[in-house]
Amino acid sequence: MSVREIERIVQERIAVEDGEELPEAAKASKARRAKRSEQVAALEHEFRRALGAKVEIVSRGKDKGKIVIHFSSQEDFARIREHIAGQ
Repeated sequence: MSVREIERIVQERIAVEDGEELPEAAKASKARRAKRSEQVAALEHEFRRALGAKVEIVSRGKDKGKIVIHFSSQEDFARIREHIAGQ
């Protein structure tokens, strides 16, 4: 998340707690984030099932990001590597 995104989220939360109405742009942005979050959660679940490991998808900007695959041992790492590399 960028600093601007965090600032916007904080302002939205303050407005909600103060009982203020959110501007339309903030409502639309919140809806887009929620939809994207559901999509990302579904993709993480799909990767978890396929790899048998915890997977996190981290967005960095509009079209960038990273996929983090967790492993608990060298054997687990080797199993995941074999699965991904197809060996």
